[in-house]
Amino acid sequence: MLAIVVALSANAELTLLDEPYLGLDDTNRTIFYDNLPHDRTMVVATHALEESAQHFDRFLLMGEGMQDYSAAELDDAFVVAPGSPDLAPHAVRTEEIAGQSRMVVPRGIVDGTPLPLADAVRILGGQR
Repeated sequence: MLAIVVALSANAELTLLDEPYLGLDDTNRTIFYDNLPHDRTMVVATHALEESAQHFDRFLLMGEGMQDYSAAELDDAFVVAPGSPDLAPHAVRTEEIAGQSRMVVPRGIVDGTPLPLADAVRILGGQR
């Protein structure tokens, strides 16, 4: 928490943070997000897409390539689907629970009615 206070109090035009909420309980995570300055540029490396989508304007998803999304576009671009070897090359996140695999993949890759990204990230817990 001290590192977050120091980074934000520097009052720099550009602030870089790498997973700053790690180790914070729910109350302190809320305090962190509620007190982010809106008058400067913040670059935050995160796996918590759903949580951060409520507080940031743009997202740059990094993997084999980079894609830029607004918070609204992010939900339209990705879905969660049952894991399969066919989907694995396209997955941006994968989780296995009790022997069942789920993946977050680009919306155009899957058939059927997959969950929206907000549900996907909640299910996958932001883990890669």
